[in-house]
Order: sequence, then structure tokens, then C-alpha cells
Amino acid sequence: MATKTCRNCKQQFDPLANSPGACRFHTAHYGGETKRKFESVYKGGTMNTSGAGEISHYWHCCGSPDPFDAGCQSSPHLSYDD
Repeated sequence: MATKTCRNCKQQFDPLANSPGACRFHTAHYGGETKRKFESVYKGGTMNTSGAGEISHYWHCCGSPDPFDAGCQSSPHLSYDD
């Protein structure tokens, strides 16, 4: 049988050799957000905290900072035909 493309991990797979943990993927996107400055409730306003204003990148589903992380979920491969 021909290989199919998994809709979760985008890898080619053989449907006859598919297993329960064959696919590793993330359920959310990899992106970033700006680290916020600490807002003081006391006179003086915003404090300069370490890392304030820097962009932090991570997988939004599991928090992993590694863009090449294999995935935080596993399942059998699912084709676009399923």
C-alpha cells in the first residue's frame, strides 16, 4: 500500500505499520510573547525587572522552549483521508 501523510506531524507513514505511539506532535503553535515589566503598586510605577521587554519563544501547549522538540502528545498517525 502507498504511504500517506500524517495530518498531525506531516511525516509520511505506512498505514499497515501504524502503531499507537507512532506520531509525536504539539497541539498548539510555537510563538513568542514579550516578557512584561513588573507593575508596582507603590509610588514610582514600573520597575525594571530582568528580561523585561525581551521576547520569549515556546510551544504554547506545553511550554517547551525548544523549537525542534518532538512533540508533547503521541497518537497513531492520522491521514488527511481519515
